Amino acid sequence: MVSLQANLDYSLFGCLSVYASIWPIVLLIAIVAVYVFFKVRYLMRISDEQWKRVDKSKLVAWDDDEDRGRR
Repeated sequence: MVSLQANLDYSLFGCLSVYASIWPIVLLIAIVAVYVFFKVRYLMRISDEQWKRVDKSKLVAWDDDEDRGRR
């Protein structure tokens, strides 16, 4: 008698089960997500520092309507 567990351990082609082969993909996606999160946080910090160093007295405020006449 063949056990049901033995049939679940192998996929159609005799490889490891689908669940066992999906863990490297899940791990890779998690690593990429963590990298992107920390990269965005790093770039946000740089942006904040650059904004603090800007000479805000030279900034010009304008409405969108003013810019349309120049096109």
